[in-house]
Amino acid sequence: MSQFKPSDFPRTTMIAPFQFIRPIVCLATLAVASAFGDTFEYAYTFLSGDVVSGRFDGTLSGDLISHISKATLVINGVEISSPIFEASYDDASGRYRDGEAVASLDGSKNNFFFINSDVGDDDFTFTSYFYSLPELGFAAGALFGQGDPYFLPDEEMFSRSWTVTSVTQGVPDSASTLGLLGLSILGLACFRPRRQVSV
Repeated sequence: MSQFKPSDFPRTTMIAPFQFIRPIVCLATLAVASAFGDTFEYAYTFLSGDVVSGRFDGTLSGDLISHISKATLVINGVEISSPIFEASYDDASGRYRDGEAVASLDGSKNNFFFINSDVGDDDFTFTSYFYSLPELGFAAGALFGQGDPYFLPDEEMFSRSWTVTSVTQGVPDSASTLGLLGLSILGLACFRPRRQVSV
């Protein structure tokens, strides 16, 4: 009786699931990394000499900064301690809305309202704000204080008056860091070096 050796059986090509997992992990890692935003410092100097400044996180694409969050507001050196909301103005509805605030490097495409109440949810108990809406003819305006507020009226924006500069590049927050760590561990778990089989 003839005996078959394993090498006598026809070879079939099998695609290991790991061949699919590894590229998926790589693509997901790149996607998470590309979503990291920068931290920006901004400042606007009014013709009166008053200065509004602060920071925010955002994603720069071309000359436009979107996905703005974590804004701070400093008016003439005094930081507003209450939480700052990032709103934008919707010209179609004539209302402020939460999120979708954007800024541009030269200020011409700014559409943001940094304010210490949630105006997007019809909360108008604010005491301080700074906004810039040049496309609607409101380059900049600000309000500071309670009782007897210090109001900085709307004025035309000059390019020399607005500055925004990235101070960090692609720094992930803690949630993104954990996500990348998990993807890295999965990628290592899926990687198995091929064994050399001697015949």
